[in-house]
Amino acid sequence: MNLTSIQSVVQVTWPWRDPIAVSLTTGRSGGHKRRAVIQAVIMAAVATLMTMVWHKIWLGLAIYSLSAVVIISGFLIPTLFRALERVGQWLGRMVGIGITWLMLMPFFYLCFAPARLILKLMGKDPMHRRFERNRSSYWVDHKPPSTPQPYTRQY
Repeated sequence: MNLTSIQSVVQVTWPWRDPIAVSLTTGRSGGHKRRAVIQAVIMAAVATLMTMVWHKIWLGLAIYSLSAVVIISGFLIPTLFRALERVGQWLGRMVGIGITWLMLMPFFYLCFAPARLILKLMGKDPMHRRFERNRSSYWVDHKPPSTPQPYTRQY
């Protein structure tokens, strides 16, 4: 199989870079209606949880209202729906950045840095990263398994 035939297979099976090809493979050009319904249903479910389980009536009503705006714009005003999607994508990106910097970074420095300092003070190097000039090889010898059974469990 040559490179051009592989590229043509990839273009047919998974054309994720080409929006026209994606719409042709899905069979519809108006995918925004389907996305609007999915988003509105999920928002309505979240709003129902807010009102019924956590008793946040005003927040639930606000999410219901936003759900109605999404479904109406998805079917009647596609440009507004696309703008709302862009705002949602931007908001999701900002939440991801916030979670990364506000939660994951302190977790890293509060957990992994002290653990590394403790290992260093104890003189342990579990990854064997110490450079030794007099070694001819850094290969770690392992005892081969006695039966071929471990080779059948690759993962």
